[in-house]
Amino acid sequence: MVDAAVAQAVRTAYVLGLHMDAPPDMPRRDVERRRRLWWAVYLMETKIGTKLGRPFSLRDSHVMPEMPADDFEAAMLSGSRFAPIGDGVTWLSFNRHHVGLHATVRRAYLAFYDRDTCGRDMWDDTETLESYARLLQPHNKALDDWVAQVPQALTTRRIDGGTPLSVHPSRLDIEQFAPVWLQRQRLLLEIAYHNISVLLYRPFISFSAAPGLLATEMASRCAAHAIALTRIAHQVLSTMTILDGWHEVFHWQWGVSMTLVGFLIAYPSWEQRDAVREAIDSAIGVFDKFSKRFAVAGSAASIMRELCVKVDLLKERTQPPVLDLSMTDMGLAEGTWDGPNFFDVTFNVDFWGGLDTLWPGSQEYTDPSSFGQY
Repeated sequence: MVDAAVAQAVRTAYVLGLHMDAPPDMPRRDVERRRRLWWAVYLMETKIGTKLGRPFSLRDSHVMPEMPADDFEAAMLSGSRFAPIGDGVTWLSFNRHHVGLHATVRRAYLAFYDRDTCGRDMWDDTETLESYARLLQPHNKALDDWVAQVPQALTTRRIDGGTPLSVHPSRLDIEQFAPVWLQRQRLLLEIAYHNISVLLYRPFISFSAAPGLLATEMASRCAAHAIALTRIAHQVLSTMTILDGWHEVFHWQWGVSMTLVGFLIAYPSWEQRDAVREAIDSAIGVFDKFSKRFAVAGSAASIMRELCVKVDLLKERTQPPVLDLSMTDMGLAEGTWDGPNFFDVTFNVDFWGGLDTLWPGSQEYTDPSSFGQY
């Protein structure tokens, strides 16, 4: 259903001619509005495609308008009365950098899924998985370049010398006297960065193939970004109301929570296992806080508690040595986990059309017996 809605939005944008830049005699206010509409469709399709692993209708090689401007004049023409932030940054700058982030990851996504595997499943073949990791290395640099060009005014400082837009475990130093809209933009930009990074690196979490060094590094990056997102969400929801009831953040937290559980199952001996396990506990706290605004978050917390029991039982059963990242054989023994595919669970509730799974009273995933027996 979501695919049909996105396809209809894309077709409508093309019919309206939004993919072409406006004629030179059009007032700048209308030009910028047209550009923002087009790039909003682009952003929506990129978010859905990267989250669900779907092909894109828009092709980056086709004609596209310029990115919408974010200077002071454009901000005034937009009709907003938000005060300029300084250093050439306005309230429109968030959208420009947000779109730029997803455009960067979109290019990596296209390179990743356009590769021909010659009929081999990357999750069953170590060398194929490693070749995909090598393919993503240049795109890691592109993502780092995006981080470097985000203006300081759009970042949230860290305590104890931590770096914004990083996986550093330091807490956020939120500027309490900044406008609420600016605080929210800063937080959402950082959370979106961690979420899209999780989606980019998540395919390297393999339950069958023994990953090589690069694939292991990519899976570790995935876990690190998932931990960072969870820490930020937990701190913000525990200390302020700026993200209360923010449904998209709830979806992101659900996705990274399932990813963390899957990572622990795939790599039970990872050297940062305790940090992952602690993040899962924090995720439960995040869902508990969201549950005050909508009931499905309470069901998500219940599911995570049951999964924690299973993960801890798995640890007691395997008791592996501390992982050396130079090791190549990191997979679980065959038959260790016979529960459902957690990533399928994630996709099933990523959009409101599938959230019946989490409504109170649903037994499909809230029943502990649904997750296999040991």
